[in-house]
Amino acid sequence: MICTANGTLMKMLAEEDLRDNLFYMLRQSGITVPPLREMTEDIPDIADYLLAVYAHKTSQTRKRLDASAIKALKLYSWPGNIRELKDSILMADFHADGDAISTDGLVFSDIQPETAECVRKDTDSAP
Repeated sequence: MICTANGTLMKMLAEEDLRDNLFYMLRQSGITVPPLREMTEDIPDIADYLLAVYAHKTSQTRKRLDASAIKALKLYSWPGNIRELKDSILMADFHADGDAISTDGLVFSDIQPETAECVRKDTDSAP
């Protein structure tokens, strides 16, 4: 079983939002997956895989990333992690004119998600 949680598990245990027996069963073996920004060497392979899957699904020619696009992808911080990379790659593929995607074809989001604390503060002050 693979699972994730929003929030700190120890805090959830203390507040009895998570059953302790479930926590200890799940904790028997853990997998740590680093964020994409720490695994930049994997980005070209992941992007190439996404391009191959998209080409297969749409029965179109498989596009490739040029060196400038790969460099830009590696330099971006990926706050949305792999989901954001997927969205960026598929959008670039969809809008690409030729067989290659360059930096001009990439769009990076400048929108950052609000933290849970910001959302809580906004709802606390609501009428």
